[in-house]
Amino acid sequence: MNQLLESMTFEGEAGTLSLQGLRYLLLRPGLILEIQKSLEEALPDEVERILADAAQNEGVALAVRLKEVFSYSEDQILSSLAFMLGESGWGAIQVQMINTDMMELVVKVQESPFAEEYGPSVKPVCHLLLGLFRGMGMAIFDCEVDGQEVQCTAKGDAACLIVVSGKPDSRS
Repeated sequence: MNQLLESMTFEGEAGTLSLQGLRYLLLRPGLILEIQKSLEEALPDEVERILADAAQNEGVALAVRLKEVFSYSEDQILSSLAFMLGESGWGAIQVQMINTDMMELVVKVQESPFAEEYGPSVKPVCHLLLGLFRGMGMAIFDCEVDGQEVQCTAKGDAACLIVVSGKPDSRS
């Protein structure tokens, strides 16, 4: 049973799919990876930044929404996002560690659809996951963050591992 899909509203005549008033769409990761690979050819030094920055904005928006609408704590925000991503096919997400005092977040992703679809790579490829969790870190730590995918199954690692660290000097 997929709780997320059961909670969504489909309007057949309009062709829309929504959850809590926000519109969603279903698409295969292959489309995203085709865009990513085209960007790699055109802008090889910029693709990670472009994709991660775009997803980072969505991560901030999701975290703020969970905090403001549901009054969720940091742990609840992260567990909710992990649940939502897992239920929507982004892999099995585990928050390995969050330390709000030290502004550190470590997330493990099993079965990343991006790494699986991308195929073998010498570099990490899960830029959208990296960006989402950077955005979550920004909202939770209330500051700018650094983030890195330090392990990726596309590189042959057992799982993808994303590490996010806050920049204390940038706190609002």
